[in-house]
Formats: sequence, C-alpha cells, structure tokens
Amino acid sequence: MHGAIPSSEDLETFLAIAEAGSLTAAARAMRQPKSTLSRRLARLEELLGVHLLVRNRHRLELSETGVALLEPARQALTMLRELANAADQSRAVPEGRLRVSIPIDLLGKRELWLGFAERFPNVALELEPTNRHVDPVAERFDLALRGGRGPDETLVARPVGSYRLIAVASPEYVARFGPLEEPAALRRHSCILFRAMGHRPGHPDRPELPHRHIICPDEGSALEGARRGLGVAILRAEVVQSDVDSGVLVPVLDAYDPLVVPVYAVYPERSHLRAAVTAFIDYVSKHLS
Repeated sequence: MHGAIPSSEDLETFLAIAEAGSLTAAARAMRQPKSTLSRRLARLEELLGVHLLVRNRHRLELSETGVALLEPARQALTMLRELANAADQSRAVPEGRLRVSIPIDLLGKRELWLGFAERFPNVALELEPTNRHVDPVAERFDLALRGGRGPDETLVARPVGSYRLIAVASPEYVARFGPLEEPAALRRHSCILFRAMGHRPGHPDRPELPHRHIICPDEGSALEGARRGLGVAILRAEVVQSDVDSGVLVPVLDAYDPLVVPVYAVYPERSHLRAAVTAFIDYVSKHLS
C-alpha cells in the first residue's frame, strides 16, 4: 500500500523480533501471544510490500531489506512515541490560544475572565462577545458559551451554570411613565440595550409614553442610563443589586424577575478535547453554578 504509514505497534513488533531472533522470545519479552506478533509482522510486511525476516533452521533472521529498514524503523518508532507524548502533554497541560464566544451579558464578569487568566497563565484567552449563536466549526471558535442551548443538535451542549437578569428603571422614570405589567410592555417604553443584542421597535399603544432605544456598548453605560431616567435596562442582577438596595433603581417587572438564563458550553463532538478547553469549561462551571 504505497504511501501508507505503519503503526507504532507493528514497528515495535518488528524491532522486538529482530532483536530477540524468534517469535517465541519476542512474545515473551513483549508479554504478547505469538499469534499477535505474527499477525502484526505479516501486516507490516504486506503494508510495505517486502519480506523483513527469513527463517533458517534455528531462528528468524533479517532479510536484506529488513537490514536496510531496521534503523529507519527505530527512528520512525521514536518519532511516533515523541508525537504521542507531545499529544498527551497537550491534553494534560492547559496552554495555547483559546478563542471563545461569550454572551454580551457576561462580558462584564471581569473576575471570571481575569481569574481564569491568572489561574492558567499559559493560555492566551480571546473572548468575542455576541448574543448571536456562532458556528464554532465554521467560525473557528474553540467553544462558545451561550445563553440557552441553541438550535444545532450536532454540537455538544454542556450546561455550565446560569445568570440572572433584572429589568430596572429609575423611580422618576416609573413615576412619570408607570410600571410595566408584563414583558410585552417593554415595546412601549424606552429601552437601554447593548449594541450587539439588536432590537425591533414596536408601535406604542399609548402615545404619551416614550419610545426610543438607546444602544450602549457596555453594561456600565446601560446602568448609568437607567440611573439618569433614560429608560428601562435589563442587566445582570449582581450589577444592579446595590442600586436596587439603595433605591436608585427599582425593578419594573417584579412578577417576572429575575429572569434566569441557563448557560451552555457548546463545541463540536470530539473524543479528546484540548486541556485548555476542558480547563475553561470546568472553571466557568465552578463560578457560574
């Protein structure tokens, strides 16, 4: 089979037989049945299209071709072992570039991302915030964190925790425009949104209510906009809790808050994940659970 690559076990068998001088001695040294070694040798010879060993009256000896291939076989086996060791180390030690898509809502969890960077200094973490369900394969992400599992059932979706959202506004805004009875009422109010979340303006049922959307680049800006009475912001509970406790902001959808958003780590199904990927998933699971 031209161009085929021998397996490490077949090369190891060939070298063991050549050194021991017989199948019996090689089988004893390798602690393998003679039939197994004989089958591997035959497979290697068929793969290469040559006879590597010849039998005389007392023992197996290397053929002329076997002598010529003995040292290349040793070198090839050494390289295969080094490759396997390197792969094991890559799986065992978190390192290298790690490109991850995360929800916009989680961008502000600085301690989570910085804590991971401190814990794993050999990993170059690249976060790309978006609420769009990215395709990890086509867009070359190592994995994606999603708020919700997403529609693609060909991907592995592992639950790693959740976060809470609360709709808030300033007391002045609520006093002027009234409380919200249900989430659909958000369409009639000013909303402070993140840029990447997108929005579809509706048609206000009550003309006296404001109806504008302020698009902010980060949750800090959205929080400040809510404090200034510019509209309703839906933010992580931990971001607004101190303002709610002090009365600077008030929840406006008490019957529905907090909204619990499940978080999934989504990645293509693979038998062996890189150590950096598994370390990231485990770290996020610990801090979001």
